[in-house]
Amino acid sequence: FVMECCGTPITDEQANILIAASNGFIDYSRDPDVQALYDNDNWDVVKNGTEIMCFGRVLNTLKNDGKFADTDRIHKMSGRYVLNDMFDPATYDDSTVQDKIIIGPKYKSQFPPEVTTVPFQYMARLWSWPTSRLDEVIQVYEDSLVFFAERLAAGGYVDIEHVLARFLDPANVHEIQNLGVEGCIAPNGDRKSTRLNSSHIP
Repeated sequence: FVMECCGTPITDEQANILIAASNGFIDYSRDPDVQALYDNDNWDVVKNGTEIMCFGRVLNTLKNDGKFADTDRIHKMSGRYVLNDMFDPATYDDSTVQDKIIIGPKYKSQFPPEVTTVPFQYMARLWSWPTSRLDEVIQVYEDSLVFFAERLAAGGYVDIEHVLARFLDPANVHEIQNLGVEGCIAPNGDRKSTRLNSSHIP
């Protein structure tokens, strides 16, 4: 499934391309809440606010429509990324981690503590969870949206990476060094691979 939450409504031609390339296309580009978030001069606030808000809605919608009925594991990947030859599906078949949320290593925050109040972050390029934890992940997004609004109201900031570190239950998380994705990071368009360095938190 493809989710779009840009502030400029996509064209029918663009939508048809995405529909043809996926099992389903969910378009929030005309949603009033998305439009309201786009009325902000801070692009980071726009990008993270729309993702946190809309992806939680997507999960609820697909769950209620029964789209996960025959699914064992759900993967969430940023639209700026693609799988590369280092992606290993066998990682997710390992019986010792099948019931875990699988994500890349935890990193120290680049922000001063008073900005996010969260000292660590998880990169959200690709992460996944067993369908049995779907309600848990939906709750993470709901809690994250509330926290996101609270930080903005307090004059601070938080993004998807930091809310994942705050709200994912460490007992249910399994970190892996290489996710096997590459693409362009949001702030500057530089290409990034998940051949991660040693600056992560063990």
